[in-house]
Amino acid sequence: MLDLTPLRTSRDYRLVFAGGTVSGFGSFITYVTIPFQVAHLTNDPLMVGLLGVCELVPCWSWRSWAGRWPTIWTAACWSGAASSPWPRSPPYC
Repeated sequence: MLDLTPLRTSRDYRLVFAGGTVSGFGSFITYVTIPFQVAHLTNDPLMVGLLGVCELVPCWSWRSWAGRWPTIWTAACWSGAASSPWPRSPPYC
């Protein structure tokens, strides 16, 4: 069962939820209309396929890098804090 209490009780949460819904819907429309427009303008399925490749290559290439970067950054911050001469110094990263 889905708990809808935050949507009922918090105005700010409703605004964030509505904004995310509108943003997601707009992204979906973009992913559908651009290939449709390319197909309509060029009448070439190869161009639509190339557009799909051009959309997916950045996602594939950045996904692995973006997943590792926060992990590396966090590890570097905590290792710097562990080697600090002051006890209990917070990691300012």
